[in-house]
Amino acid sequence: MEPFKILDFDSHLFGLLVAKVIPESLDVLQLGELLSELKKKGVSLVYWCSKKEDTASQLAACEYRGFLADEKLTYVVNLPSIKDQFQNQDFQFYSEFEPSADLENLAFISGQYSRFLKDPRIGLERFQKMYATWIRNSCNHRIAKAVLIINENKNLLGMATLGEKESRGDIGLLAVFPQYHGRGIGTQLVRKAQAYFFDNKYPYAQVVTQKDNIPACRLYEKCNFMIDSIQNFYHFWL
Repeated sequence: MEPFKILDFDSHLFGLLVAKVIPESLDVLQLGELLSELKKKGVSLVYWCSKKEDTASQLAACEYRGFLADEKLTYVVNLPSIKDQFQNQDFQFYSEFEPSADLENLAFISGQYSRFLKDPRIGLERFQKMYATWIRNSCNHRIAKAVLIINENKNLLGMATLGEKESRGDIGLLAVFPQYHGRGIGTQLVRKAQAYFFDNKYPYAQVVTQKDNIPACRLYEKCNFMIDSIQNFYHFWL
């Protein structure tokens, strides 16, 4: 199996050839050979998600001037063990196949700590294209099972996209409009997401966020999620 994968979706969206390095642990020589091979293939941007605790991998990333785009935290919760926290939830789901302007704006808000926004060479336009596509493909169920929303007086307050990864229920995007912060909307969304996954027979739920996104980390920990893994996500521009 090749130690890298050309990412057709990202390549098409960004207008340049993008690849992902598969092994999470590489030394300086291994990473150098891979980057050299990818450059010969015409790749412009390479992603590498490496094990934070692997010193050799971190040294290799520094040697080749990898841009640390994200310290990626994966949170996991065992749903049966906390079912008393989210019982008797009611649900509102977004029913259209195209996102409204408000829903698209929430998608952009959800990505404010994203590696796609953090990397200045990707730029705002590509970031917005990425997240606009993400929410569109969530609404049409290509990458999500449902889009959970909270409305009040016909005003959209917040949303979360619900899917599946590695046989776990997965929260993809989650955001609340800033003017509604402090009202517990985020907590409601997470609890409803947990209830949805439990009702659909998932024993575990997960959510991925950024270490820099302190409000999100606090929210997930408040809702009984615990850190399962920490990875450093690098971008290499060739």
